[in-house]
Amino acid sequence: MTKKFDTIKLEVVNNEVENFPGEITYNRCKIIINGKDILEYIAEAEREIYKKLKMKSSPGDYIHLIPSELLEYLQEARLSYGEEKAKVVCCTCGIAGCDSVEARVILTKDSIVWKEFNKIWFTEDYGLCFEFDIKQYEDFIEQLKNTPDR
Repeated sequence: MTKKFDTIKLEVVNNEVENFPGEITYNRCKIIINGKDILEYIAEAEREIYKKLKMKSSPGDYIHLIPSELLEYLQEARLSYGEEKAKVVCCTCGIAGCDSVEARVILTKDSIVWKEFNKIWFTEDYGLCFEFDIKQYEDFIEQLKNTPDR
């Protein structure tokens, strides 16, 4: 029986950082997993966590990272053998360290796994886990490498 992997796709969008209208715009990397924007998965997970913890907070506002940032975070996390996490989206100010969501990136024999998602200042696990076919993932990374920041 063939293993069913999640799908990952990159869509490049050009947008301004919300808090700095009129500034130079950058390409942003919209990560599409199983046909759905990663921001949707994050919002759903945050709603569930806040409900479970009886918090009145609403899901955070995030934007996609620029290509060079996302590539750097994903490569560093992969090369750390699970020790480091990769930021996958950032807050609307555009600074990845401000309020980001990150995930652990694990290389297996035939796949890449993203798991243990959490907000950088809130350690509650989002319960998200995606496993990508290594070939499709490498194509995603190659596309990232070839996408300019502007």
